[in-house]
Amino acid sequence: MIHIVFNEEDVAVLKTAIALDETLSGDVVFLADDYAAGPLANANAVAGASQRSQWWQMLANNAPVDDAVSDIASPDLHTAASLVGQMRRDEEEQIW
Repeated sequence: MIHIVFNEEDVAVLKTAIALDETLSGDVVFLADDYAAGPLANANAVAGASQRSQWWQMLANNAPVDDAVSDIASPDLHTAASLVGQMRRDEEEQIW
């Protein structure tokens, strides 16, 4: 079982929950990018990651506080591609 979290603080929280309930046992993966917004086509490939990065940069350039937006814009290309590969290799793998 793989658990994906989108807030770094949730990694420790989820690991604590897993320690209390063995049925939740599995890896915890943190993705920094906010996949609730922006282009998602091929986000796990170089072209899609580049498009997302450009989109985030466009927002950062138009934001009143550039650092606020650019801090969220960390591409997770390797992690996302690894998860997709794992799903393809093992169709029984559960990802939450």
